[in-house]
Parts: sequence; structure tokens; C-alpha cells
Amino acid sequence: MTMIKDVLVHADATEGGRSRLRYAFDLAAKHQARLSAVHVIPPVDVPPLYRPSALGRVEQAFERRNIYDAKASEELYRKEAAVHSAESRWKTLSGGVAEHLSEEARHADLVIVGQYESEGSAERHPS
Repeated sequence: MTMIKDVLVHADATEGGRSRLRYAFDLAAKHQARLSAVHVIPPVDVPPLYRPSALGRVEQAFERRNIYDAKASEELYRKEAAVHSAESRWKTLSGGVAEHLSEEARHADLVIVGQYESEGSAERHPS
């Protein structure tokens, strides 16, 4: 039998993120594993759709949205953690999503990430 001791899940505030969290908690509980939920706040990348005079305001709006998303993701995690028995921890990181998840994955036996979701604008879905 394969032993899973550490599960890592990429957390976000989308409906897909909620499903991933539930699945990860259930899987961790089934295997008596520790769950690590990670949300990464990506760097702000303003697409070239805006006038130069608006860039500062747009960048601030994107930063606020990223912080809101991080808080909403953590709230989802807290709600799921309250009803699941698996040992778990939360981590919020800032920077490149792929780089941070890859680094965190080095310490996990299983990594759960979602597929690209077409909901919302392209800025909300970093590569």
C-alpha cells in the first residue's frame, strides 16, 4: 500500500478551489496525512489595455484584488478545516505561483492543483 503522509493543495477562492480543498481534506483524512494548503499572491502584471495615466490606479486595484483573493481563500480553508478531521496548515506566499508551488511540492507526497478556469479576466489566472 502506498503511504501518503503529506498532501499539498493549491488554494484559491474559486468554486474549483473550494472543490480542491474538500477533496484534499477528504484524501488527507482517509490516509491520516497532513494537509498543507497554499495560496500564492502573484505579482501584479497590468495588461497593456490601459492608458499610461491609469497604470498606477489599475495596479493598486489589482493589488487590492489579490489581497482580497488571498483572504477569501484563507476563509474557505478555515471553513473546511473546521469540519474536517485531517491535520492541516495554511500558508500564504507572494511571488510566482508555479515557482512557489514547485518549492512547496518538494515536501509533499501528493500535490493537488486545479485546471485553468475560464471564469473572470485573464489577469486572475496566472500561467
